[in-house]
Amino acid sequence: MKRALFLVISGAAASVFGAGVLPSALPASSPGTVAPSVCLPGIDIEGVEAASIEGGDVFMSLNAARTRLTIKVYTNDDELRRLRPTPLKTFVVDAHNRIVDTTRAPFIPAANSKVPTGANLTSKPEAFPSGTCNITGVRATSDKYGPNMISTDAVGKVGVYADGASVGRYSDAGYALHSNVKDFERSRSNGCIVVRQTDNRAIASVLRADRADAERTRPERRPVQLLHVSD
Repeated sequence: MKRALFLVISGAAASVFGAGVLPSALPASSPGTVAPSVCLPGIDIEGVEAASIEGGDVFMSLNAARTRLTIKVYTNDDELRRLRPTPLKTFVVDAHNRIVDTTRAPFIPAANSKVPTGANLTSKPEAFPSGTCNITGVRATSDKYGPNMISTDAVGKVGVYADGASVGRYSDAGYALHSNVKDFERSRSNGCIVVRQTDNRAIASVLRADRADAERTRPERRPVQLLHVSD
């Protein structure tokens, strides 16, 4: 279900996450380049600061321990990106991917994948799939996972159960980034990445600003918003 454009971008994304530059950026910045604004790791972003972030391509990366999520924002302007290959904004927030120990989690079959036969299909959730995926949507929600549900096109594999009996492993979708009304230090998920509610608002603000800015500056191209999860 990965689009051709995504394959091209994600191939270049590895250098973005490792070196902090955009795929189309120059290999090195010139002397005197202004350093990007950086928030202290683990410090919640205040609402005023989140609102001041300008739109731009967004690259997020979760570390291998799945405890820290780094968000980098780059300008959507191709010419300015050549002049300034560093992020406009970088901040780091606490995250977790602690999985619920259950066989009764929802099973969301991936598009065009084989679906097992049987009734009342559930799953034994696993960690968010490693690799690079697209951010596909940002939806405000007032349920226990709010204030925003940030969806992706990540696909993993999970054990599936029909009426409580194992029927094998199948491709699973529905992986997202969200929050939880339960205490952050003790909450768990069915495979999604969990951040604090304040950080959820900041990340959603960045993504929405990028989409709005992309519509104004390059309406012929979709906004570039990627999430990389380390092994």
